[in-house]
Amino acid sequence: FYGIFNLITDFSNSTLPSWDKDYLGVYYWEDITPYLERSPFKYVGDITTPVLILHGDVDDNTFISNSKEMWQALTHLHRTVEFVHYPREGHGFQEPNHQMDAYTRMLRWFDRFLKGDALASVTAALGEPVTANGWAMTLTAAWRDVRFPGMTADGQFAQMDLHFQATASGKPLTLEFPRDAALLTPDGREIPPKGIPFERGEHRALIMGQPSVTWEGEAGTEFALALTFDVPATAQEFALRVKDFPLVRVRLLSTLSNDAAPSPLERPDRL
Repeated sequence: FYGIFNLITDFSNSTLPSWDKDYLGVYYWEDITPYLERSPFKYVGDITTPVLILHGDVDDNTFISNSKEMWQALTHLHRTVEFVHYPREGHGFQEPNHQMDAYTRMLRWFDRFLKGDALASVTAALGEPVTANGWAMTLTAAWRDVRFPGMTADGQFAQMDLHFQATASGKPLTLEFPRDAALLTPDGREIPPKGIPFERGEHRALIMGQPSVTWEGEAGTEFALALTFDVPATAQEFALRVKDFPLVRVRLLSTLSNDAAPSPLERPDRL
């Protein structure tokens, strides 16, 4: 949180510059040694712990350049670091949405690096579009306990309903299954898709094998696609990977019945 990295920078930009003189006893132009010896930047090469940096854009107490300098150094050292700055915030976050975001990021950071949760850094969720290579993808539904006549899952079948839209022209999208998609478990294991669900009237089936689909990339082009996975019966949370798109967090909360929601392949207009 809005920390000091460089005591010279801190003195030079702070609205409370007397702080440095009070603690260090001298100005840096009188004796630079205590400013160098007590600045974290001198020891940045020893930092190996993953670092999350949070700072307000208008902090006039500890200027944001401190956090920028730390992020820059750790980035060049190829350390794990994330730098988030909040508009309109000073030395402390006041807006409720910023407070919520900061605490959520901290909890995810701890989950990821202390608990080893592979999903902790996934920020996109149901209904939030993610983009890649001229296309936007949105997870519109995540169904659990999906049934297919004559088929039995090792755990339970889960269905992901996806909506794609071209955001630029001339960039076709090709998806090959199972290579280009997977569900990631919290322990980092990948579950490939079992197939593509298909409905015709009252009949449901699962297209298996390794289908490949391609859509031409005219701006505004939209299509829907569903994928089915065989997931552990007790698992509820995953991350969805589809080709080059950012990961999307998945929570299986609903049961798909024959009259609950038709397959996107049957009625793509429902999106």
